[in-house]
Amino acid sequence: MLRIADHIRNLFSESPEYLDKKLEEHRFSSGVIFAIFVATAVILWLWDYVVDPVGAENTVALRCSFLFCAFLSLIYKFAKNKHVLMLTYIVFAVVIGETIFLKILERLENGFVYGTGGFLFWMFLSSLVLRCFSLRVNFSLTFFTVAFPHLLALAGGVDGFMHGYYAVFIWPGAFTAMMVQLVLAQSDMQKHKTEVALERASNTDALTGASNRRHFMGLLRQEIVRSDRFDHNFSLMSLDIDHFKRINDKYGHPTGDTALCTFVEICCQSVRNIDTVSRLGGEEFAILLPETDIDGAMAMAERTRAAIEDTLFDIGGNEFKLTTSIGVVCRYSKDMSEETLIKLADSALYQAKTDGRNKVVSSL
Repeated sequence: MLRIADHIRNLFSESPEYLDKKLEEHRFSSGVIFAIFVATAVILWLWDYVVDPVGAENTVALRCSFLFCAFLSLIYKFAKNKHVLMLTYIVFAVVIGETIFLKILERLENGFVYGTGGFLFWMFLSSLVLRCFSLRVNFSLTFFTVAFPHLLALAGGVDGFMHGYYAVFIWPGAFTAMMVQLVLAQSDMQKHKTEVALERASNTDALTGASNRRHFMGLLRQEIVRSDRFDHNFSLMSLDIDHFKRINDKYGHPTGDTALCTFVEICCQSVRNIDTVSRLGGEEFAILLPETDIDGAMAMAERTRAAIEDTLFDIGGNEFKLTTSIGVVCRYSKDMSEETLIKLADSALYQAKTDGRNKVVSSL
């Protein structure tokens, strides 16, 4: 039971990033479902004439108002404000739409007897249309939707409302709708976790956990676009572990693999959270430094080099030290392409190795 409670609690703890993705993913489908619901409202207009041909004449204006309200509330699917304005439109649709529907039933003979089942459409609507929002919003709006007719009748806004009949008919439907919302939320969350795991696996070096070459190149291209747009500099560090082959030959590849993981950890600790440490292959690495000029990049490179040199690697009883050579380049011109940047950083790295290794060299 505790595991189930924890699992449900996690479904209610949705991150803003996940909610934005969920909103965009279900925006179109929920809009289509809502449009179908509006079309169904037209069919219900004919239902008025079946139930009460005489009283139906008094519902024409209300039905038109109901359809206008429904179409107006559909705007929330296209609103640029992703949450506040859209939820405002939904609450508007519930309050005005249900008020009009109750007034329609009020004007029909035995309208509350034959028409209460129409509120089940709102349960259907809440289960599918609200899927693009958080589970907390789903539950809250579903509860509000079901409770609103009770509140309106108690406030004197509707005559002849049958509270008991409505409660027996609609509240079980609301509970069912919430269970459907819970299942859909679980499905969406599991799908999201799978997508995140697949994306992480495709962008991450399997051994060290650093960004891989493919992901790094994509980030570099994005950073070039940002640099051109906002006229900001960024820098790139190219790193190579000195004489790493000796470690593999002397202690074995498992020890060398662990050393690579430790190397990445030290690099991540030496730079900022916004910087990206990538493994390009073997013992070759790169670090992307957004919003960083050459002086800042050189300082971080020197801090990283010193941290590696000062670390005593103790792996499986084997103690040894490593050093790294680093080439640094800063993109200060829009003419510098990704190929140019990588070439300049590699040239600076080669110069660092030529000068005796365990050094930081700038491309300038």
